[in-house]
Amino acid sequence: MANPNLNSPSSCYANSTIVALTSTTETQIAVNAASSGKVFIFDSVQCANVSATGADFTLTIYNATTNTGTAGRIAYAVTVNSKAALLAVTKNLGLALREGQSLYATGSVASSLTVTAFWKEFA
Repeated sequence: MANPNLNSPSSCYANSTIVALTSTTETQIAVNAASSGKVFIFDSVQCANVSATGADFTLTIYNATTNTGTAGRIAYAVTVNSKAALLAVTKNLGLALREGQSLYATGSVASSLTVTAFWKEFA
């Protein structure tokens, strides 16, 4: 796996996604395919609780394109109160997905949490 030279990339694209965590199993937020020649630099990942009760939020980075392999927790079982939001990733945290890595989120209560992610894709 190689990463593009961020000193002089040939392209940079802005990306965003909004994902409702409709079950209590891990849900994919972003994936950088193996041999993509890209790196994803995250500006923010926010979790909003859209329900009337609190729910726990977990955000995990994997060294694989699926939720297998070595995992690193960015946020683990953090309670997001009713009608509140949690900013789990900011530019200052330096979260990047290299080739062959993925980002997954989990909520403890189905259909309570929504994840919004913004990132730049460099190639």
